[in-house]
Parts: sequence; structure tokens; C-alpha cells
Amino acid sequence: MRWKWIVLCTTEQTVCCVDGQTLTDCACYGNDPSVDSVFADCSASGGRLTLTSVFRGAKLNSLSCPNPASDVDRDEAKCCTYNANDDCKIDLTSADVPNVYSDCTGSSTCTEQVTWMQTTGQCPQNVMSFTNYMCIDYECLPTTDELGFCDAAGTTLTSTTAYIADDNYPAGISHTDCCACVFTASANSATITIEVIEMTLYDVTTTCNQSILIESGTNTYTYNCTHNTDYTIQTLLTVTSTATVTLKNDATSVGNGRVWMRATVSNGGLTTTCGAVSTCPGDVTTTTTATAGEADSETATTTVESTATTEKTLIFGLSVTVSAVLISLGFIILALLFVLTCILCYLMGKKKKKKINIDGSSVMTVAPVIGNEYRQMPTNPERPERSRRSVPKVADVPPPYSEINDGIQNSTAPYSTKLGDGYGKSSAMSRPSARNGMFVYRQYENRNLTHDYNDGYHFPRVVSP
Repeated sequence: MRWKWIVLCTTEQTVCCVDGQTLTDCACYGNDPSVDSVFADCSASGGRLTLTSVFRGAKLNSLSCPNPASDVDRDEAKCCTYNANDDCKIDLTSADVPNVYSDCTGSSTCTEQVTWMQTTGQCPQNVMSFTNYMCIDYECLPTTDELGFCDAAGTTLTSTTAYIADDNYPAGISHTDCCACVFTASANSATITIEVIEMTLYDVTTTCNQSILIESGTNTYTYNCTHNTDYTIQTLLTVTSTATVTLKNDATSVGNGRVWMRATVSNGGLTTTCGAVSTCPGDVTTTTTATAGEADSETATTTVESTATTEKTLIFGLSVTVSAVLISLGFIILALLFVLTCILCYLMGKKKKKKINIDGSSVMTVAPVIGNEYRQMPTNPERPERSRRSVPKVADVPPPYSEINDGIQNSTAPYSTKLGDGYGKSSAMSRPSARNGMFVYRQYENRNLTHDYNDGYHFPRVVSP
């Protein structure tokens, strides 16, 4: 035996459907789909279904309800109806039971087999560990006050509440380009509240090829697949006196997406007309992106967004694509300049030379350092090349004093060759001060050329004792 619970609107109730009734249907979890399924029906009133809630329930363990139920032990009155005092109730969203919401919303009837779930962590321990029934609450909304977006008959609807939907609803949107509905309040001061009962715009592609555009005054508010409402009734915005709602559909999205909306006037009457339009609002105006659910978008702060035919700008009014290309070229040019600078610095450093004055008469040019090695290039071709670390050979035994004195006193012999190899022209000694005609020979010293022993040349020096 099946039970259908009908809750009629009374003055004490706070929740009621537009038609004057809220319907609830529950069923046990079991193995017979013909019996263990929830059933919603609006065919008697010629309306469409909209779900207000879907939930699973679990009974107290003390009731000993069968789970799953069968024809032998099924007791719907005892085990498969909701008791707010004792039962554990778990609400379900469209993400939990997507088929229930998609199959029932917008239809005149629907049947969905009951499913179950664990209650651990969500219910008290004194109830069953698995849910044993499921219920749906729904309303029946009229179709007598409904027009299609592309109404070809040019119907004018006069009422206080008007419904609009895509012409193929609840199947996928069938038209291309744009169709629009115009709402006009009979009283100039009246406000019009625009709601979506279902807005499931096609979101498989990242571009959201379907959109709803609401024009009010000089503003256009755009809603796309990022604003889908997941089968929840939401208020989009409230406008004054008049509004135009356009459904735009790209040719690549035909057969996908669903839209069902409602407009309610605050006072007086509401006139509604719908039909195809030759130009979509987004093709000629700058739109304003609004957020689904804002109470009064006429005064709400919105974000300006470029239309489909006006590409966003980034640098000096140029398009995003051109700006990106210019930025990329700039980075490439900077990288090339950096590489050229490094090459020039390397070449200049390689050619740089340093001049060193050795004794006032001879200049040495030293090549750049290569590792830890140095190479000396003599500028005087008559002077033999020497290693930087070489030390002049010095006589093991000092020459007799008489030879030194003879060399100094002999003005025709400007160079002394008595001091051994390695002295050359630059080894001429300055005239010393004589004391008793005696001189002391000290190697590794010289008054004219003095270098540190570890870094340069070393010459002997003759001084008086």
C-alpha cells in the first residue's frame, strides 16, 4: 500500500507552493522498484514539478523495521514515513542524488527508486545504521502563465506572476542566437522580482556558450554557466517598472542547458511578451556581470565586463592578445641585450694590456692573466726574454776587489762583465763611495733596481763596508 502525504496551505503554515499546496512522497528502501520508489505528480493541475527538498531517513532501532523491505514485511506507515520527533533526517543535494533533481524538476511527473546510505557519524546511535526510506517535497507550478523565450505567436500574458522557459524545456535549449522576454509593470512605481527556478546552463566547455542577459535601464546584467543554481530557487535581481530577459545560445550548445524563470510584480499587473530578436544585447552594449541571488541589483555594486564583440584591453588600450605579444617581445629584446653586453665585456677584457716600467729605459707589456700563468713580451728586441720567476745567475765567488775598482775607474768600459752572466747592460753599478778602497759584494741587492725577492728580478749590490 502506498501513502501520499498532501500538506494543504493554512494560516498556520509558513511554507506553501504557488498553487496552494506542498506535496510529499516517501517510500521504503527495498528490492521492488515499482513499490520502493518515490513518486511525484503534477499532471492533475497541469503544472511543472520543482523540488523543495530531498532527504533520507532512518528509524529507531526499537521499531525493528526491515532493511531492505520486502513484500512480506514492508510496513510503510510504521517504517517509511517521516517522524520529526524520532527519525534521523539526512538532507540531500543535487550532488548527492543528481538524477532525482534532473529527472523531476520541470517535469509533470517523475518516479525515482529509493537509495540508502550509512548513518554513522550523522545520526544518534539509537537509530538504524543505514537509512531505510527516502522522501521528496515538491511543488506544482502552473504552466498556464508560462511563455517560451522564442514564442512565435507573439502572445501577451497579463498576470501578477509570469513564468518563462526555453521552448524545449525541460529538454535542452533548441534555438540559436537570442530570444527575449519583456516584463512591464502596470504601475510605474512597481518593482519586478526576477527569480530562477532552474538555471543549468551548458558548462562542458570553458567558454560558457549560453548566457542570460537582463536589461534594466542602461544596465545589462549577464549570467552564465558559472552562476548555475543547482535546482535551487534563487532571486537574480529586482528592478523597477520594466526589464528585458534574453536567453543567448551558441550553435555549438544546441540541445544542452535548461532555463526556467519566474517574474513577480510588487503591485498592479504585469505584462509579458516573448520572441526572437535580431540582435543580442551583448553584441552592441557593454554588460555588467551580476551574481545570482543578489537582492537588488539596481543598487548593487557590479563589475564591468567586455561583451562578446569587444575584447578586453590591457596595455594602452590594446587587446589582451596584442599586449601579450608586445610583452613577450620586450623580454626577448632584454635577453639579447644582456647576452651582447656579456660578449662585449669578455672581448674588451681579453684585449686589455698593462704597461710596466722596469728601469726607466725599457718598457714591458704584460698579456692578460691566463689561469695562474703570466707571459712577458719584451718591447726591446735587443734584450733577451726571461721568465718572470727566473733569478739572475750570480757568481759563486765574488770577483777580486782590484777588478771591481778597475772597472769603475775605467771610463771607457761603461759596462762591467766581471760579475758573471745574467747582468747585461742594466747591471751597471752606480759609483760607490770609497772607504780605504775596499768594497763589499752582497748578492741579491742593487740600488737602481729593487724588487721583492719572491715577485721580481734580483740583482747584486756593491756597497762600502
